[in-house]
Amino acid sequence: MVDLKFRIKIKQYGESEWLHSDSFKTLLLFFKAIENYEYDRAELQRYTGLKDKNGHKIYEKDWLKHFKYMFEVCFYKGAFYGKQKGVEYYVLLNEMNEHSEIIGNNYENPELN
Repeated sequence: MVDLKFRIKIKQYGESEWLHSDSFKTLLLFFKAIENYEYDRAELQRYTGLKDKNGHKIYEKDWLKHFKYMFEVCFYKGAFYGKQKGVEYYVLLNEMNEHSEIIGNNYENPELN
């Protein structure tokens, strides 16, 4: 069973920072703590339970390089997939993660979108 882990990108006054949560309970406590906190945007990403070929945790909205192709990590039809850039082609993430490398994510590398 996959641990419910998350990372949250908080943007405030033009600066941003990643916060990590190791459980859903911690995530709920985090959101309760910031309910009166002023921030521009919060982006929530789920951990897929998988790692890339370098041992880095793969989250939603990460971009992977798989051989010569690029894939965006997404949750689709009840599972995590890699969606190939530029086409409607999906590959189950657990079939590609060991041969893929994280090259960025949608928030720190908007040029990948």
